[in-house]
Amino acid sequence: MQPWKRNPLVELVAGRMLLSCTSLMVLIAAMFTFCPKPSNHVLAQSRNLNSVSDEPGELNYVTCGTIVNNTNVLVKNPHHPEPTYTKTICETVIERADSSINKLNVIFKQLELYRPTIDGQCLQDRFAVYTDLNAVVTPVICGNHTGETISLPFLPPQTSLIISITTSDLDHDRLWVVEVGQE
Repeated sequence: MQPWKRNPLVELVAGRMLLSCTSLMVLIAAMFTFCPKPSNHVLAQSRNLNSVSDEPGELNYVTCGTIVNNTNVLVKNPHHPEPTYTKTICETVIERADSSINKLNVIFKQLELYRPTIDGQCLQDRFAVYTDLNAVVTPVICGNHTGETISLPFLPPQTSLIISITTSDLDHDRLWVVEVGQE
């Protein structure tokens, strides 16, 4: 049995495959408009900048890439009140406001995404809620769900839930205003 020898041809092909895979991943990432999660420094600023009002009873509003720990907040599409037309991955992290919180209420004041396929799959647009451990806690939904409500458990060890809305580039108006309340 011969000891393993380096083969320059195999290394060249493997290197090109790795480069091709990396290029493909970059290309796929470029196809979407990502809403990055802000650093803690930006987070403090975004909480102040996204406030609608400091009046009692008024809800704060946020959009993509925001981390909030308010007990009540409105999540809006990036161009609200104008629709979103581009490919977007919009995530908003809802941190547990305090240890007594055990439920998250999601009220769709407005949720207008592209419709599901005939067999009910959301191939173009989708709404879902994930845990901080990346497990889906809601069914993936799409279409018009304005006026509907979802209540989700917010139990230890979860410290946050992630509201995720993904849209495609189909010629269709997408609008969302989602009220999120912690109980």
